[in-house]
Amino acid sequence: MTLEAQRQYLERVASNPRYNSIHQAAGKVLVETERKSFDLDVLRAMAGLLIEQGADTNAEQNYPIPGYTPLMLAIESDELDLVNRMVSAGGILEKTYLDQNSGKWVTPLQIATEFQAHSVLKEVFGKG
Repeated sequence: MTLEAQRQYLERVASNPRYNSIHQAAGKVLVETERKSFDLDVLRAMAGLLIEQGADTNAEQNYPIPGYTPLMLAIESDELDLVNRMVSAGGILEKTYLDQNSGKWVTPLQIATEFQAHSVLKEVFGKG
């Protein structure tokens, strides 16, 4: 398959509600599987050390979502303490990334809303 054929296929399935439902369910299973595999307290401590050592919380990743940042991941995960630490260390709450499927720019507030990050929505964005 060419890249163009793959793009067209992904555009077709992205508009299918059944595909979206299955995609979301699979994503939840993957997250739960990862959570069972890792000690979250250890991961939080590691993130804290990286922040203290000057890690760039706005560094754009290439994979799996181009343009996604560590701050966006912390927001997605509703990690309020890490989000606050990252913002204090220079994390930009207005930074966006381009959604490759929709062609639209996505904000951290939209990420928090989509992933139902209630603590972050309430304390960081004043929503809820």
